[in-house]
Amino acid sequence: VVVIVDTVKKVTDVMDKRVCTTFGDVVRRFAIRGGTAILLAHTNKHPSADGRPVPGGTSDLRQDADNAYTIRTISEPGAARKVVEYENIKRRGDVCPRAAFSYSTARGLTYEELLESVQHVEDDQVVALEVAADRRTDDPVIHIVRVCIHEGIVKRMDLVAATAQRSGCGRRRAEQ
Repeated sequence: VVVIVDTVKKVTDVMDKRVCTTFGDVVRRFAIRGGTAILLAHTNKHPSADGRPVPGGTSDLRQDADNAYTIRTISEPGAARKVVEYENIKRRGDVCPRAAFSYSTARGLTYEELLESVQHVEDDQVVALEVAADRRTDDPVIHIVRVCIHEGIVKRMDLVAATAQRSGCGRRRAEQ
């Protein structure tokens, strides 16, 4: 039996360690009996400094899971095919550390047509798309830092505060 929970926050409180632990125990008992649970959860609004998604909630879900992946879009905005990268952030057993897939973004597709449009993306294409995605992630913040410096905001903490405020990213990311 495979159970897909979309999203976990609708069945447990991902911000409460005790509740998450109890939920993890229930899922573990299910898995021990041969079941598979695919738990979908959200990431934080702001990505890490390197542009990667940061899982939200307590770390208990990941700690109790056998495997955990994050998903991020690495294709250009508005592309005819969206490319998403799955990156393994928790690994027990011999599972794929990274995989990417593309699918059509054409309007008016039926669900079946959308599923049929899914294609595996080869590693060499993924590397090129990741470089472009990382560049897109950094460019706006770097541009804001340059503008602030040009405006005379040069003291470290003033620059961090102005960058965070203008870009909407967190202070930690602005500092990095």
